[in-house]
Amino acid sequence: MYYREFEPSVMLRPFVECLWILELDTAVSEIERILPDGKAELILHYEGTTEELDECSGTWHRQGQLVFAGQRRKWLQIKPSGKSGMLGVRFTPIGAMHVLRSSMGGTADQILDLTAWSAQTKASLIERICEAPSPAARVLCMVHFLEQLLSETEPDLLVAAAAKHIEDVGGNHSQTSMLSFLETTERQLERRFANTLGTSPKRYARTIRFQRTLQVLENARASSLTDIALNHGFFDQSHFIRDFKEFSGLSPTAYRRSTHAMNDFLHQMA
Repeated sequence: MYYREFEPSVMLRPFVECLWILELDTAVSEIERILPDGKAELILHYEGTTEELDECSGTWHRQGQLVFAGQRRKWLQIKPSGKSGMLGVRFTPIGAMHVLRSSMGGTADQILDLTAWSAQTKASLIERICEAPSPAARVLCMVHFLEQLLSETEPDLLVAAAAKHIEDVGGNHSQTSMLSFLETTERQLERRFANTLGTSPKRYARTIRFQRTLQVLENARASSLTDIALNHGFFDQSHFIRDFKEFSGLSPTAYRRSTHAMNDFLHQMA
């Protein structure tokens, strides 16, 4: 498995957190569980295919070659088939809606085709990236494409400031103090979050807190669940376990015992 993250250009930094390349030499031996991280992504499969599991029907569906993945409220199970290569763009909280070219409302937990882009635009981008000679060249093609797409875009600085505050405090924030600091109302912030991120400030904060507990589980396996719960603002261990299971489908103990190589790679630097 090869995984590498690339920094965005200066122009893209308000909108793109990073670009990444993931290459697998052979079929992954186990189904991979991708967990919510508060980020939407653009993913282009330049080699091989990936299937995703529909939890409702229990059937597997092949992802399109170029897809937009909205913020996740729960886990997603995927299964790359054979040798595969993917180029991903992980957006900042305010970046995704400008690439989607529409409100992010209704995109949570969705893997979408980019209907706002013309067939010619998508085909041209896919062709250039598939024919690029190296991972760095593929990333450069995507950077140039995004720079043209976002050249006249103005970011929502209010939502950016709110999201940054939530991230800085690990999801354990006071809504009242944040609204006062931002000089806005709860209704206005809720509306702009739904439009820009496709989720609410409260849900975003829960997702960020989940990611913080996930990092502790992976990096400090000796920590007790009670300590993790209390250090991250949960009422008690039971509250932490319920919240963790809602996002991941597993208890913290079961997650510690499981293998999740791809998820670790995709979020090792997030």
